[in-house]
Amino acid sequence: MKTGITLPVFDVAVSDAVDAAVDAERLGLDGVFVFDHLAPPGLSGNSAALECFSLLGAVGVATKKVEIGALVAKAWLRPPAVTAQAFSTLNVISKGRVVAGLGISDKLSAREVAAYFLDFPPRAERVRALERSVDEIKAAGIKAIWIGGSSATLLRIAAKHGLCVNLWNVPPGRVLEVRRVLAKLSGQPESSLSLQVSWGADLSLVEKDNGILEKVARNGASYLIVGVPRRDLLKRAAKKLDTARRILGQ
Repeated sequence: MKTGITLPVFDVAVSDAVDAAVDAERLGLDGVFVFDHLAPPGLSGNSAALECFSLLGAVGVATKKVEIGALVAKAWLRPPAVTAQAFSTLNVISKGRVVAGLGISDKLSAREVAAYFLDFPPRAERVRALERSVDEIKAAGIKAIWIGGSSATLLRIAAKHGLCVNLWNVPPGRVLEVRRVLAKLSGQPESSLSLQVSWGADLSLVEKDNGILEKVARNGASYLIVGVPRRDLLKRAAKKLDTARRILGQ
């Protein structure tokens, strides 16, 4: 089992986000991830979000060991070839540490992109963009590709391409349900399923539901990620993740 955090990107300085990544590496976490938002969800806050790929480039230079990735990049926002090239560039910068997370977004993104006078494509179009992005990223030689979400359509794509599924803020039982669906779709036994499921949640949820990380891991999640909205909260998140590892004997 691996552990990681999402970096603060709303109403923070770039230096704070990069320093949080360095702190996470020093504390022994396995990965640091960045949301791909144009503005804070719900359009709250006083500034736009830090740009995903630019920030990941800085993080790739500042760190040496941790995996770096988008959680998740909006597959429809950029042409698939551009998305693939962005991840490929990051992979060179980080010397092979990239996790290419992709998603089709939810209704919050519709409000977000409208603020920038951009169109929010129909769902079918967003799904097509995701599949094309997967093809382009695989062609670029990147093996760690995650899909954010667990709809039937997205799980079929994950099973078809052998991708990790990332879940966010969902109950522990959902991890088990997704693993069972992936096993059925791929024709693999659930006990030896090669398709992985990663799970992430806001720090507030992890602190409210004591033991949730352990429950998620016991249900088969291979990667636990906690969302850190500010650098000063990083140690609290790392402590929760470390406690889960020790309880699980990992």
